[in-house]
Amino acid sequence: MIADPHALDATPDPQLHGEPAPTSKPKAKPEPTPTPEPQPEPAIASTPEPEPEKAVGQPSSDPAANPGPADTAKPRPIPAGRPVGVIPGFGLAVVPAPLLAELIAHGATVRFTTDPAALTVVDGYRPSAALDRFVRSRDLTCRFPGCDRPAEYADIDHTNPYPYGLTHPSNTKCYCRQHHLVKTFWEGFTDTQSADGTVHLSTPTGHTYTTTPFSTLLFPTWNTTTPPPPQTAHPTPPRHPRRNQLMPTRRHTRDQNRAAYIRRERELNALQRHHESTAHTDATRQTPPPDTTPSTPDYGDDPPPF
Repeated sequence: MIADPHALDATPDPQLHGEPAPTSKPKAKPEPTPTPEPQPEPAIASTPEPEPEKAVGQPSSDPAANPGPADTAKPRPIPAGRPVGVIPGFGLAVVPAPLLAELIAHGATVRFTTDPAALTVVDGYRPSAALDRFVRSRDLTCRFPGCDRPAEYADIDHTNPYPYGLTHPSNTKCYCRQHHLVKTFWEGFTDTQSADGTVHLSTPTGHTYTTTPFSTLLFPTWNTTTPPPPQTAHPTPPRHPRRNQLMPTRRHTRDQNRAAYIRRERELNALQRHHESTAHTDATRQTPPPDTTPSTPDYGDDPPPF
């Protein structure tokens, strides 16, 4: 799970829906209204005196006749919520801050992503563990326009092909396997990458699409800008005119791979059952059989009847 560091000190919420926690102080019960004692009616009804006439424009003392001014008090502002967490491998499921705090309180391990300014060039084609974690946490999804495959199942692609482009966070991004092959081998697809991870992809139709890392939406305070990679000694050569013919193809169909996988699993299950049966047989052979000879009761020196 990926989360903003500012959400690590949140308070667990028992209801986990953003409502305030219930107070432990019970509400005070209203006191019962005393019942007035009945009074005897007067013998002679008194005639009420006429009320004095009021001047025009004089306000009435009846609150129902002259309602007061409307309450113009502004509502209390809603405090801004803490950043949420996200689970990249489960459809980018969002984890609210109270649930994240509860997971940490129950012993969840917290591991911080490397500072972008501290990431350097990696010698070789494969990225280091720190660089791999940073790129996947930054992108969260495949960077191809319209693709939302999680970055956990994507490839790390070099925007400028290696070795002409170095293994650096400003030159690497996440592409799923399908779009990785499309960008690498199909004619007309080219892309460039900025220091903050923004990707500009040009298609064979002449359109250019710009995608930003999905983390900029969930974690807007996280600065993913990295220093530019150093220049290499050799410039990038032009692409092969028939590069699409170099695309790797399948040696077996999906149905063949699935049948081989099922067959292999069945063989492993049969082998495990054989080992368990052999171990049970060996344990049975080593155990001596129980003695079935009836034992004679020992009555001691007592004379009959016993």
